[in-house]
Amino acid sequence: MKATVLFWVHGIAALVFGLGFLLVPGMMTDMMNVPTDSMGLIGWQFFGLMILTVGGIVWGSRNKLVREVRFPIMLMVFLVMVAMTVLHAVLALFSELEINLTLWSVIVFHVTMAVWYGYFLFKREKPPASQAPPAA
Repeated sequence: MKATVLFWVHGIAALVFGLGFLLVPGMMTDMMNVPTDSMGLIGWQFFGLMILTVGGIVWGSRNKLVREVRFPIMLMVFLVMVAMTVLHAVLALFSELEINLTLWSVIVFHVTMAVWYGYFLFKREKPPASQAPPAA
């Protein structure tokens, strides 16, 4: 599997969630049982813009072959996905936030994306055939 597929999936998911939080933040927070006031909804709209920004960066780098370009993007997204998974765990354990099916699906998405990004970050690359050691 290629990293391009990962970038496609992440870009489309970011578009859906980013537009959701930007255009209908009340509905998105209601689906996750997160209580919010009117000022909190503005914060969720900024969160939607952030999701769209990260998704745009990932989407824009989906066809780039240069490792120097992809590695920092993949590393930061990997670290953010791990941090968001830890944050969800802390919220589930130490807050009164009720974890419903929608929130569980977000948690599963973050864990899946962290594992997927981690796979591409830490896998060993094979040298090109022209640089392979000669056969004995």
